[in-house]
Amino acid sequence: DVVGGFNSSVLFTSIDPSTRRLSIMEMITLINESETTYVPGGGPMDLLRFGLPEGSDQLIVDTNLPGADWIQVDRGFALITPVPPGKHEVMYVYSAPYENSSFEYEKTWRYGTESLRVVVQEGLVDFQTNLGVDYQSVEIGGIDYRIQEAQGIQRGSKTIFKLIDLPAPSFRQSLSQGYNSMRYEFVGPVSLAILLLLGGLYGSWKMIQVRRRPLADSRGWFPGSDERQVLEDMLSELDYLLEEGILSVEEHRRRSDILSRRLLATPGE
Repeated sequence: DVVGGFNSSVLFTSIDPSTRRLSIMEMITLINESETTYVPGGGPMDLLRFGLPEGSDQLIVDTNLPGADWIQVDRGFALITPVPPGKHEVMYVYSAPYENSSFEYEKTWRYGTESLRVVVQEGLVDFQTNLGVDYQSVEIGGIDYRIQEAQGIQRGSKTIFKLIDLPAPSFRQSLSQGYNSMRYEFVGPVSLAILLLLGGLYGSWKMIQVRRRPLADSRGWFPGSDERQVLEDMLSELDYLLEEGILSVEEHRRRSDILSRRLLATPGE
């Protein structure tokens, strides 16, 4: 019980009806409130484990834990790293399948979390949980989002995420499915921007060390997205938040530095 969850977010980013798959991003702030570094044991159950829905793939893991790496385990993945005292961010994105027109996932909170935020773009899909809290509407960058926030999620407790009325592939998409494989990628910067602007999980994030190690050979953005444009829009949004007094100068500078470095590393067209 040395390591626990401080803040968590689950963001449903997009739906691909042609392949019946969802794009999901999760972020959790782990906290070690002791004065010593937690070193996981050698057994599989002693590692820092994170569950995924059955059939998930295209996993990308990102953390600011120094020297961290991850391995796939039977029901998700595990981080192989000590956890020093303090707060540490873990972000992971993945693709999950759905059948017919619904998706249901029961998530077990191995480390608990003091607060949980579930985020879905308004109009993307109808979602339900067993959190027992009301929905809120928040506008970010001209887009409306539905949000549920809950407090005090205990270790070992379970949250049910249920999405209904999911789209089915068209007849043409069904015919072509046997001949073409869909390119998957997660809109990481877009999703991360939403969570950062919501302000729930920025915490002590001091650097982003993206280690992309997908479980398949697919590459690229979802059709219609452009990474450079996304990053430029995110920088503009930060400038706006600074002008409106929503962000402090220090916070604006820190977030801008992260995005600017990512932009410099992104090749132009």
